[in-house]
Amino acid sequence: MSAKTVLSQAVRLRRALHSRAESAFCEWQTFHYLKELFKGQPVTVRFIPKQTVIKHKDLIPADLICADEQAPIPGMIVTLKIHDKDENHPYHAAIRCDLDGLPIEESSSPQHLPLQLNFRAENGCMHACGHDGHMAIAVCSFLHFIRHREELAHSPYNCLSLICQPAEEGCRGALMIKDAGFLDDIDELWCFHLGMGLGSGIIAPNPYGFLATEKFNLSFYGQKAHAGHPELGVNALLPLCHTIEKALCLTDSTKQRYVNFSNVHCEGARNIIPDLASCEGELRAGTGDSLQHLKQQLFDIIADTRAEKFSAQSSQGTLRYRYTVKGQAGPVKQSADLVLRATQTAQSLGLKCSDFDFKASEDASLLIDYVQKRGGRGCYIVIGADIRAPHHNPLFDFDERALEYGTRLLISLFNVTN
Repeated sequence: MSAKTVLSQAVRLRRALHSRAESAFCEWQTFHYLKELFKGQPVTVRFIPKQTVIKHKDLIPADLICADEQAPIPGMIVTLKIHDKDENHPYHAAIRCDLDGLPIEESSSPQHLPLQLNFRAENGCMHACGHDGHMAIAVCSFLHFIRHREELAHSPYNCLSLICQPAEEGCRGALMIKDAGFLDDIDELWCFHLGMGLGSGIIAPNPYGFLATEKFNLSFYGQKAHAGHPELGVNALLPLCHTIEKALCLTDSTKQRYVNFSNVHCEGARNIIPDLASCEGELRAGTGDSLQHLKQQLFDIIADTRAEKFSAQSSQGTLRYRYTVKGQAGPVKQSADLVLRATQTAQSLGLKCSDFDFKASEDASLLIDYVQKRGGRGCYIVIGADIRAPHHNPLFDFDERALEYGTRLLISLFNVTN
């Protein structure tokens, strides 16, 4: 397949998906669109099971869970069987892509290419992080594998799979994928990201600097009372404010430790002591151990806060709190043989290879770690793409030539004609 054909197919798919942008766990149009592409193909499709959704119910607002037992949330693994597993075909490889956009109103600037070419999303969400491109590259590559599956007969693979993950934003979807059983027989996992400040035509086959993170909700519970008699109640807002103030001081960019809070919420009348105060927050750190240390420091602050005079037991009740994990990611430990293969493949296609400091969190780290701990291998690649505005910006868009580079790279990794 010529580079021109690869590019036209990937661009067409990317633009169709871009216009359907949906936020985390709401990717139903995207999900159904992709499912239709595999109808009638010689593949098997499995969905995230209901028991996994129940196990991780704290990650998903209840109103987003579909009544369909077969697919309660968007997400699937599509598998192409090549051979029965034997000594000549011992490996099952998978490519992972993410489905979600962001709850951002896409720009209507006349200079914005999606508006000019009529594929701008108009539902209050947009693909402002390149996930539409990720899907286009992964799906076009996988459809190519299906069309050329006879060429895979001489490879060491018994199966190839495509994993379509919801909710990468917020680092929630990988937790679902990991526990859905999709990775239990995967020996080789490939993940990737477009852009990130890396220019078009450049590949980073061994990026570093992935930040470990934990997203959380924190709530304090007290006891209502008249504001004129605070001693008769337990104020939930005061310890939350105290916790936020102290925890924000833990941020230290020189040690790659970051703390943030948002969506602070406390309903009630001005003359009533509030009995519930909550917020959302996240911790980030350069290593998993550093993240755990940062988390312990946060819990120490909460413990000290609850011991303060204003949160001591009153005649009416005791201050309580709840910390709920809402997302996780860790560092990525690359499998050296896959990095070498990606490097050599990129160079054979005339692409430049570069080092790259990722400086962000990615929940694909959980998937790679899971596969590696089961004896498999994993690799995360950054595919360079010139961008017209920063990631998570209403004007975000990327150089669509990167779709060709990325698709040809994935196809060539498996030595299939392209």
